[in-house]
Amino acid sequence: MKSIVIIFSTLVVGAFIYMGNQIALLNSEISRLTDIKASLTTEVRQLANKNRKLSAQRNATQQAVRHHRQRIIKRSLSKATRIIAKAGGAMIPLAGITVIAASTAEDIRDLCTDIEEARKIEEMTLEEELPSMSIQQDKTCYEDIGAGILRKGFNLMQQVNEGTKANLSEKRSASLSALSVQ
Repeated sequence: MKSIVIIFSTLVVGAFIYMGNQIALLNSEISRLTDIKASLTTEVRQLANKNRKLSAQRNATQQAVRHHRQRIIKRSLSKATRIIAKAGGAMIPLAGITVIAASTAEDIRDLCTDIEEARKIEEMTLEEELPSMSIQQDKTCYEDIGAGILRKGFNLMQQVNEGTKANLSEKRSASLSALSVQ
């Protein structure tokens, strides 16, 4: 019986040692899993913040695209109205030139506005500032378009007028020469 008690106590002590070792292993595993959980929680929080930022950026981009689309529609309808008005106004001598010049200036201004809005959307989408406009684009979009067109139209009218006068003088001289020959 003494040997049974010794065997039994050895088994109990061995079991307690084994359970102690297992508990130590479980504690180290729990500690490792707690660290992993903390790391994953931090990563989830970072991803959630990144997701919020991306969602906000997407919403801002969608809003900008909607706004740009609405402005394009508005300008297109305005341009269509100007084209219709220009067609009638172009039939009126001299006044038609002014109508065409004003309409052309407005068309150029609309195109420049489209360029600038597309540039802003691209900057917002890429989240970086784009290089400044080219010299040609800057000159085309920001000089006094209407005055330039009217000045060129006026110069053209003067050239046509002078050409017509010269042509009429030549025809009159030719007619007088023909009359004097007869």
